[in-house]
Amino acid sequence: MEERRAWLIFLNSSNYYLYMLLGLYKNLLDVKTKYPIYCGVTKNVNSQTRKILSTVGLNLIELDTSLFTPQLLKTTKSKTCEHYFQAFTKLALLNTDIEKMFDKIVYIDTDVQVLKNIDDVFDYPHMSAIEDNAPSCDRLSTKYTLGCSKFCSGMFVWDFKNNPGKGREIILNLPKLDKRVGWHDQAVLNFHYPDWREHIELHIPPEYGLMNNGVNFRKMPFENIKAIHYTGRLKTDWPFNRRKELEESNWKHGNLHFKEWVTSIAYTINYFNKTYDLAIPIVHSENLILVTRETRESQRMADGQPNTYLYF
Repeated sequence: MEERRAWLIFLNSSNYYLYMLLGLYKNLLDVKTKYPIYCGVTKNVNSQTRKILSTVGLNLIELDTSLFTPQLLKTTKSKTCEHYFQAFTKLALLNTDIEKMFDKIVYIDTDVQVLKNIDDVFDYPHMSAIEDNAPSCDRLSTKYTLGCSKFCSGMFVWDFKNNPGKGREIILNLPKLDKRVGWHDQAVLNFHYPDWREHIELHIPPEYGLMNNGVNFRKMPFENIKAIHYTGRLKTDWPFNRRKELEESNWKHGNLHFKEWVTSIAYTINYFNKTYDLAIPIVHSENLILVTRETRESQRMADGQPNTYLYF
């Protein structure tokens, strides 16, 4: 019997994360993934957003987040902001109700831009992920300590079939965790897999989700990059930021390729609006710097950088 595999995306609000999610969804369609794409939604996602997601073809899963309460956050006396508390509710994707639906999933953050087909990531074993800021640090030089991260939870493989109940176990253990864990999903997962770094077979190559704010983005030839993980803080004012920041974000301030990503998402929203007769607003779209391919190519050559324009 063939394994039941799927991509899992997470949405816990109806704000700007919707734009990123739609961009990621279309990326996966454009690179012709052979696996279905599901989006776990919480009660914070309103009916209008749910209708948009269903209309464009996303499979929605209602998540049980009853264990992820504000009281749980308070009891930890965590210094982590509300943003991270909301983000770690994505651990609900590992609960037993989801386990009944799939044998194996690949979770992927909405702030990832997929440039090439990465279906082969499903062939990696359970809890495979990209090393945090890989490969800039020595894989074996630092042992795990409370609160540190060896892998990034922006993309990881979860094998329900061969690890039954493991996700539920992690969720139920949340109230017992030491507050020094850091109290967000990445820290929690790292806590439960403390020897991950020593298992090289679990290390997904960095080009499957290269962080755009790291030195390795500049070092790796762009044609080798399969996906980009946008971890820069410019997302705070999304969409679509202040014009000055957008103009300066290109290859500067540790937010490489950010402007191109924002622009591609604007095109994606326009595509979905036209295709499905929707009216998704592109807030502050006047701030977008919609440059032509020729302009982008000239700028890359002037900066000594490879041509990195997207597929519009």
